[in-house]
Amino acid sequence: MSSWKKRTCYRTGTRYSKTQVCCRWDWGHCTWYEQRTVTYYTSESYCCPGWRGTNCNTPICDPPCINGGTCVNPNTCKCQYGHTGSSCQTVTCSHLHPCFPGRCIGTSTCNCVNGFSGDKCFTMTPSQQPHITHASTTMKQLPRTGHFAGHVMYWFMSDASEPNSTKPDHRWIHFKEFNKLEFLVEAMYNPPNIPILPVYLENYKFGIVSGHVRAVVSKVPRPGSQKDVPFNRTYPLSGVSRSNPEPNVARLNYTDNSFAINIEHGDNLTITARVESGGYEILRNINDHSSRTLMYNGQESEKTMIFHFDFEPSYHCSENRSCTDNPIRIGPDITKQFLSISWQGWHDDLGGVFRYNWEIHHLKSDALGYLTEDSPMRPLYSEAMLKKNFSPPIFYTPPEPGMYSIILDVADKANNSRFARQFVLYDPVSNITTDETLQLFVSSAEPETHYHWQSNVQNQTHHGPPIHVSWKGHFRNKFHEDNKLLNAILPFNVVAMDGMYFKRVNDSLDDFSGNRTRKAIPNIHGIVWFEIAYDVDHQGGKTITEIPTVISRWKTVDNFLYENQTINVKRSDGDTVRIWVRSKDVMGNIKVDSTVVHIDTTPPTITTVEIDANVNSTKFDFASRVVISTEDGESGIHKIEWRIKDEKTGKVFKTGKLSGYKTNEKPGTFGRCIPMGDCYFFKHTIDINNCWMVVPKAKLPSQNLTLELDVFNMAMKSSTEKQQIYNLMQFNGMESYSGPINLRVDKIYPNGVKLKWTKGKSCYDIQGILVTFITNSGHQETRNIDKDADWYEMIGLDTNTNFTIKFVTKYAEDSSDPVYISFVTAFSEAQSSNAAVIGGSIGGVLFLLLIIIIIIVVLWRTGRICEPRKQQQGNEKAYVYSFGLPDKHQVNKWTEYNNKTYTTDDGMEDIYLYGGMKIDNPTWLIPHTKIVLEDKINSGRFADIFKARYDIKQNDMTTVVAKTLQANYNDDNNLVMMAKINFFATKVGKHRNVLGFIGAVTDNTHLGPYMVLEYCEEGNLRDWLLKKKDKIGDEMIEQLFQIVFGVATGMEYLASKQIVHRRLAARNILLPFTLIPKISGFGPTPNDETKDKNDITKERVPVKWMAPECTLSTVNATTKSDVWSYGIVMWEILSLGETPYGGISSRNVPDRIQNGHRLGRPEYSTDTHYKIMKKCWSLKPEDRPVFKSIVKEFDSTFRTRPSDDYYYEMQK
Repeated sequence: MSSWKKRTCYRTGTRYSKTQVCCRWDWGHCTWYEQRTVTYYTSESYCCPGWRGTNCNTPICDPPCINGGTCVNPNTCKCQYGHTGSSCQTVTCSHLHPCFPGRCIGTSTCNCVNGFSGDKCFTMTPSQQPHITHASTTMKQLPRTGHFAGHVMYWFMSDASEPNSTKPDHRWIHFKEFNKLEFLVEAMYNPPNIPILPVYLENYKFGIVSGHVRAVVSKVPRPGSQKDVPFNRTYPLSGVSRSNPEPNVARLNYTDNSFAINIEHGDNLTITARVESGGYEILRNINDHSSRTLMYNGQESEKTMIFHFDFEPSYHCSENRSCTDNPIRIGPDITKQFLSISWQGWHDDLGGVFRYNWEIHHLKSDALGYLTEDSPMRPLYSEAMLKKNFSPPIFYTPPEPGMYSIILDVADKANNSRFARQFVLYDPVSNITTDETLQLFVSSAEPETHYHWQSNVQNQTHHGPPIHVSWKGHFRNKFHEDNKLLNAILPFNVVAMDGMYFKRVNDSLDDFSGNRTRKAIPNIHGIVWFEIAYDVDHQGGKTITEIPTVISRWKTVDNFLYENQTINVKRSDGDTVRIWVRSKDVMGNIKVDSTVVHIDTTPPTITTVEIDANVNSTKFDFASRVVISTEDGESGIHKIEWRIKDEKTGKVFKTGKLSGYKTNEKPGTFGRCIPMGDCYFFKHTIDINNCWMVVPKAKLPSQNLTLELDVFNMAMKSSTEKQQIYNLMQFNGMESYSGPINLRVDKIYPNGVKLKWTKGKSCYDIQGILVTFITNSGHQETRNIDKDADWYEMIGLDTNTNFTIKFVTKYAEDSSDPVYISFVTAFSEAQSSNAAVIGGSIGGVLFLLLIIIIIIVVLWRTGRICEPRKQQQGNEKAYVYSFGLPDKHQVNKWTEYNNKTYTTDDGMEDIYLYGGMKIDNPTWLIPHTKIVLEDKINSGRFADIFKARYDIKQNDMTTVVAKTLQANYNDDNNLVMMAKINFFATKVGKHRNVLGFIGAVTDNTHLGPYMVLEYCEEGNLRDWLLKKKDKIGDEMIEQLFQIVFGVATGMEYLASKQIVHRRLAARNILLPFTLIPKISGFGPTPNDETKDKNDITKERVPVKWMAPECTLSTVNATTKSDVWSYGIVMWEILSLGETPYGGISSRNVPDRIQNGHRLGRPEYSTDTHYKIMKKCWSLKPEDRPVFKSIVKEFDSTFRTRPSDDYYYEMQK
């Protein structure tokens, strides 16, 4: 009832009806009735305001509820979630009007967090740009075919990863060919602080929603055409979208292997990396539980990388003649001061000049004398600077005097480089010196008197010969000359070993202007200018000692390179002429020197000549004396020449000369002094040997001789005198034939004797000495011993026996009287031995001989021995004798005979030393039964080389080499072989790179002693190199380097043992299958196996391999000589066996070497190898390196892989 009341309202109502109504009353009653509408008032109900419906239970909302709202009370709407207001007309923060990320203020006002905007916070502001944390592009070139297929030849990368920067990264490139592009882009999104999620937000996600890399090649337009874009490709970022953003790091990593475009100068490759942020939110309709997804509007970020292709380098304005500046300025190019370096006028039309790099190089001379940068890739000093930082001038003081080059590297942004060069001679210390061994002299004067005297005059009209002055080599700037500082300079053209980098100075930018250019400065010994002056007096030069100061007195020489000058000088007899020469070098240093020449036109005077026969003399056994009295008042006596001759036949018996007797004191009446101050005696004496006048005995009574005397003064004017020599029999020594003097017994043996004596005096040549004695059997025997022997030894005589020996000296026409000596041999203890012992010994010997005969028969029948090479001659008892030269020639105590082949002073003493050496219990002896000879490999002068098998253990055979004597060997050959065996066994030792000495066989009586050596299957190195000429490759080149290193280590070892090889060449290096080089061909004598078979006195020298000091003989060779030969071996190896000095005859090689010629760099040589070769070929031995330093340099340069077996073994 109450709700009804609330919703139902009441009001007075009217009701109308028709009724008769009295319209008029009169007389007490209604007199008129009419039909009238009568209103009746009633109480009626209705729906109160705001309600409607039959029962008024439906509220009325005005305006009506909208957006799904429900009218629940009059003008009261019940709104769905997301709306509000009297009629639900207002949308609130909800799935209908989301506000995320943000906060809702009031019902619908959205306050977005930082980074988002819009009424619903759907728009990301610029602060929500994604961060591109990395953006790089790499261009690569990888050959698809060929030797380097698949290998990166070069690559360039542009990186625009700089944070908070949109500035493009520019990369300038000077390479044309690329076939691979690699992109790497990484980006991330950093969201703001997110508020608490509203109830209507089901989910959300922010991150990277898209991205790509775009590559565009834009070419330089041709004239009259638009810009061409031949390459435009986009590479998308995969795996992301607006509905799938990447909340962490998005990565685009892509490789384009099909990139191929013709790149030209001026082209650009632009790489644009672009990424976009964004996200989504899922809204939930709380009313009906449905959902929908809305996308956020994100921000983009972009990075740009631009590759500029620039193939043209910078240029200097002087090249197009737009300026006259030099590419480099250094001030004076010949200076004693510091250098002031600057430059200007460099331009680049595309990228512009980017940087400068200047270098200082020290110039040194090469083998041919040209100057070149000592280490082109390693300057003394270098400094790089950006163009914007360059502030000239730069001051620099070289570390030492010398020739220097300043090389300027001007590079644009693409690193296209142009190189310019300027030279400077910096020398604050050198000066001109005079070489006293090469005199300034008057070459027209007499050479024999040191060019100080001349015998001609010249009058005022120049009638008469001029004076010729020479000073070849006298004036020197030794520093300039030795270092060849004024020589021509080679072009600068350096290419790195990989061929990818080079430094080249074009002629247009090289130094061809100024005082010191690439061209040589004409000079002689470092001198560039000469002047000459002279003066004359008549007082021996005493008044003309001061250097002329008047300019007009000096005359420039006609051609300073000739170092001589002809001058006309008025002079008369007795004058002295002083000549000055003034020299100047390129630094302005001056040096003056002078010489004098005296004039004498008259000959000396001979007063007397006397001959005193048979005088006492300390010089000769038989002597006479000639006394000459002579004088010259102008120049003095220089010399006296004499001859003893037969006037009839013209035969000259003897000649000689005597210098003038000069004295430092006044001679008084015994001589006189000349105007120059020198003093001479009148009397001169000559001692002559009477033996010089020996003639055949038949001519002695009648032979007359003549003594001729020529007396010369200092000007070489002469006078002649003759003196007859009669009656030669008056001179002592004629017809004197002497035998041995002081013949004596030196030593007595039980079976022999050693005798000594002194040679007798005689004028006649001894032909020999005859020794006669009676043998044990009663026969007379005569021995002929050497004419120069002074001792004689004989063994094989009976003990305790009296002997008499006769000595006779043989001359060409006669013999001496015999000289006798007697002696008794010593008593032997063996003579008292027990006869039974002797008998037992004889029986044992016979039994042993029987066993040996049986073994020999068995071996011969089985083929283990061959026909004997030597037959024993006779069975008589031999008398072993020897004779000797004077003690200084005596031989080593170990030998039992004296053979003159090994006593000459030719370096053969080692043969004698090692040949006679006795070693107790040597470990290297091999029984001959252990060796089986197979094939002959080669033959030498005295030995054969056999391939053989060595039975080390039972049935364990290894291949070796046997070096045996030839079939006709003699005792000398046997000695040489034993010398070689003992030398290798005791001196050489073992080393990896020296041919291995395995042992020796000494018990083979038929073959003689022979050596057993290591077998090298590949043969000698030179033949192996020639076979490899068509098989060269990287591995082969590496093998060549290893062989070079191995030979060096082997030679270092021999040098440490003080062994000189003397014949080092590729043919004397052997190779086993491992290719480890084995040095061979050396021995205990310099002449071993190098002589001609028919000429045992002449050494055959391999000139093209020998050091200059050994081209005639290797007797005096040293380790430094081997170093020279090692340089030749290096050249052989790295040229694959070419013959050194091809096309040049061996006889011409020494002269060419002395003149500076050296072998050029071989094809497969590195800079380091050729540098070492040139050091090995230094003309002076002391300038060559030692093997130890060579090995050290190789080891530090090439040993880069510690695990490599080869180099590791070298280190051990």
